[in-house]
Amino acid sequence: MSNASVAVIGGGISGLTAAYQLHKEGTSFVLIEKSDRLGGLIFTEQVADFTIDAGPDSLLIQKPAAVELCAELGLHNQLVPTLQPRTAYIVRNGKLHPIPQGSVFGIPTNLEALLASHYLSPQAKIRMAQDLVLPPKTDESDESVASFFRRRFGKETVDYLASPLLAGIHAGNVEQLSMQALFPRLVEAERRQGSVIRAFRNRPIGPTSTTPTDGLFRSLTGGLQTLTTALTQLLPNSSVKSGVEATSISGPGPFSVTLSSGENLSFDKVICATPAYATSTIVQSLAPELSNLISSIPYTSIATVAIAYPRASIDHLLNGSGFVVPEIEPDLSIAACTWISSKWPGRSPESHVLLRSFVGGSRAPQALNQSDQTLITTVQHDLRSLLDIRVPASLARVYRWPRANPQPHVGHLELVAQIDRHLSTYPGLQIIGAALRGVGIPDCIAAGRAAGHAAAQ
Repeated sequence: MSNASVAVIGGGISGLTAAYQLHKEGTSFVLIEKSDRLGGLIFTEQVADFTIDAGPDSLLIQKPAAVELCAELGLHNQLVPTLQPRTAYIVRNGKLHPIPQGSVFGIPTNLEALLASHYLSPQAKIRMAQDLVLPPKTDESDESVASFFRRRFGKETVDYLASPLLAGIHAGNVEQLSMQALFPRLVEAERRQGSVIRAFRNRPIGPTSTTPTDGLFRSLTGGLQTLTTALTQLLPNSSVKSGVEATSISGPGPFSVTLSSGENLSFDKVICATPAYATSTIVQSLAPELSNLISSIPYTSIATVAIAYPRASIDHLLNGSGFVVPEIEPDLSIAACTWISSKWPGRSPESHVLLRSFVGGSRAPQALNQSDQTLITTVQHDLRSLLDIRVPASLARVYRWPRANPQPHVGHLELVAQIDRHLSTYPGLQIIGAALRGVGIPDCIAAGRAAGHAAAQ
C-alpha cells in the first residue's frame, strides 16, 4: 500500500515536472522511475574540460514554460544565449551553404534571402516564389510535411529544406510526419495569408532577420542537466522510487500500481509520463482500447556522437551553429552536426572544438546496431569530408537513444483526440509525455505542470 495520493510514473522531464508541481502544491506523491537516474533524455556529461549534452541542448524561449521554470528554481542567472553568429548551414554537393538572414526554416522571406540561398537551384527558387500566387489549401485535412512543401514550394525544397530541417528535428520521415501536429504555425500562415512567404514577411515566424539579438534559444552554463538536477533536489527522497519499473495499473477507484519488485501500491490518481510504448503496456489491463491507440505512435532511434579536435587542425571558421545533411546527399551518413563550442560558451577548452553529430533516425534505422567504434569512424569520415579535418580526434563519446524520438504521423491530432476521449472514462488517470502534445522541453514542462496541478485539485 501507499500513503501517497498520486503516482507519477516516469522520471523524464514530463514526470519530473509533474512531481515538482505536486510537491509545490503540497500533494503527496510517489515518483516511479525504472532507471537509476531522473531526467530521461536530458543528460549532461563532464569529460575532462568538455561539457557535453548527450540529449537535447537548448530551450526555445518562444515557448516560455522552460525558462520560466528555470527562473522559479533560481537558475535564471545561469541561462545563456547562443553565441554569434548563429548561422546554420545546409550541405549540397558536399559543400556547406549558409542559410541567409531573412529565412525561416530555410524559406526566404524576401528577395535578398531568396537570391542568397545557394542550397537551391535557380529552378527551385523560381518554383518557391510561386508560393506568392498559388491558391491556399481549401480543406482542413492533415498532410505530411513533404506534401505541404511539395505543394507550396516544389519538390526540391522537400529534399533540401523540409527533410533535413523540419523532419530532421524529429529524426523522422518527411513523407509521414504530420504538418498540423508539428508545424501548425506554418499551416496557419498559409490559411491566414494564402501564401507562406507573404505571412512570414508580414509577421515573421521563427528565426529571421528580426530575431532578438540574443537569439531564440537558451541553455544553462553547466548543461541542461542543471535543470533536472535542481528539480530532483527539491523532491523528498521518500517520494522517489528509482531503479524499479511500474509494470501495470488496475482499478480505478483507487488505482493499484504493480511494480517490477512485486510490490503493489494504491493511489487515488495516476500521472503516466512514460514513452508511448511503455504507457501502452502499463495501461493494457486497465484500458485495452486506450492501450492500442497509444501503441500506434511509432518511434525512431538516434545516436549522438560527440567529438573534439584541436582547433588548429580545422581550417573552417566554424562561424555558426552547425549544419544539416539532406538524405539525398551521397556518401554521407550523419544527419546533422552541431558546433557546440561555437554555439555555447564554456563547453570546451579554447584550444579545442567540440562537435556533436547525429546518426540514425528514419534514414538509418539500423545505426544503433553498430559498435561505438563504427559510429565514431563513420562520423569522422563525414567530418573529414565536409570540414577537411586531417587529424585524429582528441575525444570521442557515443550516446545511444533507442526509441527516443516519437513520430507524430499524419492524423496525429485525431489520434490524440481519440486518446483523450478514452481517457475521459478513467477519472484520475492522466497520460502526458513527448509523444502526445509536443516533443520540445517547454511542451513537456507545460504538460507536466498542468498534470500536477490538475491532480492536486
